Amino acid sequence: MTSRNNPTARRVGITREKIVEQALSISSDKGLESWSIRDLAVGLDVVPSVIYHYYSSKENIVDEVVDRIVAQVPLPCIELEWKEWLQELLIEMEPVLLRYHGAAHRMMLGKMTPGIVPVVDTALLKLAQAGFGPMVPIAYSIIFNAVVSTVAARQMRCAQQVGDRHDLDAMLMRLRPMAVNSPGLKVLIDHLFEPLSDQQHAEEVSKKYYRLVVQCVLDGVEKALLPNAEKNVAVTGRAKR
Repeated sequence: MTSRNNPTARRVGITREKIVEQALSISSDKGLESWSIRDLAVGLDVVPSVIYHYYSSKENIVDEVVDRIVAQVPLPCIELEWKEWLQELLIEMEPVLLRYHGAAHRMMLGKMTPGIVPVVDTALLKLAQAGFGPMVPIAYSIIFNAVVSTVAARQMRCAQQVGDRHDLDAMLMRLRPMAVNSPGLKVLIDHLFEPLSDQQHAEEVSKKYYRLVVQCVLDGVEKALLPNAEKNVAVTGRAKR
């Protein structure tokens, strides 16, 4: 018989699937960076060596967890126009990334996993069909860097944040004396930082902010990059004649 005080060293009933499911559950509660192989083993009522029989490191497990996270973001209807498709994808992506602290940060570090491939392929296809031409990779990079970093920055204010944490209250204490002689800082404090520090309004403010980022970045790449792509196509076409 096993107990929490006497975990089994046997692998009966343990599979890679169960390990990833447990890791996904812990990641939802604690974040991807706040648990260890030992925590995972305790949750499965086995010794850590059992986990290592299936996975050589925590990093390998986290990669599969991230794949599961990405799979929770539904791909919009392929028939949608490119801006509508990307807007729907990015809006659906926000709550999923927020549910698993650290996922957005990993993406910012370039720690991509196979699960992201369908998103990348379809996003680049939609941008190509929209006429971005040689600007497709740049447009994709601008869009996803902007929105993923927005989520990661928001999570830096959470208690689950490992390492440096963005402490809004401490920042406000630092800024308020400076705001006495700064109309600009006063506007930021009154209309952004103070509402974000208020737990009753922080969720609503953050959600509106994220949606504005999505709208601005999509409008921005359309205005700044699409005309350049069209000019390049026109120039290339004339050169071939």
